[in-house]
Amino acid sequence: EKEKKEKEEKERKKKEEKARRKRERKKEKERKRMVFAESVRPRQKRDILEQQQQQQQQIQLQQQLLLLQKQQEQNQQQLQRDIPTQEELTVVHNLSSLKLSSARSLFSLLRDPLLPLPILPLLSKKQ
Repeated sequence: EKEKKEKEEKERKKKEEKARRKRERKKEKERKRMVFAESVRPRQKRDILEQQQQQQQQIQLQQQLLLLQKQQEQNQQQLQRDIPTQEELTVVHNLSSLKLSSARSLFSLLRDPLLPLPILPLLSKKQ
């Protein structure tokens, strides 16, 4: 009976030691996992921040590009309006070579329905 008790005590101690080692391994594994997780989190946060900054920059650049394209288009249209056509140049030349002395004859010429062009803006350009 004494031997049996000693044997059972030995078995119990052996099981307890085995369970204790298992708990320690589990704790150590968890500790390593936490250390790794702590080292990964800041890296992920930094990566996300960098990605957001890049997206913001890209949006700003796209907006600037759109604005520049719009300005360029407006400038192009203004250029087209400012450059007289050959027809307009001919009319202005003809008018200036006529050397119309009377404002009345000039006015009647401007009101002529046969003239296809808007003459008033051309004259203001010429002067």
